[in-house]
Amino acid sequence: MRMPRKVAVKYRERYCRNGVPTHRAELCTDTDYTILQSYQAVYKGLYNYYCMATNVSARMSVIRWTLETSLTKTLASKFKVSVNEILKRYKVAEAEHRMLRVVIERPDRPPLVAVFGGFPLERKPEGMGATDFLFKTAWFKPGGNRSEVVQRLLAGKCEICEIQGPMEVHHIRKLADLDRPGRRPRAVWQQIMSARRRKTLIVCTGCHDDIHAGKYDGWKL
Repeated sequence: MRMPRKVAVKYRERYCRNGVPTHRAELCTDTDYTILQSYQAVYKGLYNYYCMATNVSARMSVIRWTLETSLTKTLASKFKVSVNEILKRYKVAEAEHRMLRVVIERPDRPPLVAVFGGFPLERKPEGMGATDFLFKTAWFKPGGNRSEVVQRLLAGKCEICEIQGPMEVHHIRKLADLDRPGRRPRAVWQQIMSARRRKTLIVCTGCHDDIHAGKYDGWKL
């Protein structure tokens, strides 16, 4: 079994412009944590799917370079800095395998850690068990189709009553107008980005229930 050359070509075309890896504008509004997770989901998903191939190391090395270059350019575009600055900021020098990493500290809880790379591209004849790879699922899952998962993970206090505990995300803007009749249908990524750009509130279950029941009488949402 061999990993087809057309797979590497497909991903080079997907993340390149005129043959050169470029940034992905649809991710620039996400956090660096989510951006790394998005690229890692594609990178690891492809490797898991083709890990039995005899040439997986050579093919995946090309894909890794393409993804990593696009990733660093996306972060550079987001933060308006150079790619070298991004490498200094995220590259893990002591790692056994090449890795970019972002750590988000949380008080009284384990930190959130996202990485790109960090594992060897070795052939695994036994495979990874039953596995499949769907690009859209891997690419968009880290951010979620409603709001960035990091919002929920970092939320520890209700923005209305300030109670501590498990939180939920309330969305102020509606999604009803995303696919109105007569409008040109939006691509999946456009729908997801429109959803994530809505205004949100981090609230406890009680305040969230009051809002949806029309019982909330505080400041205007």
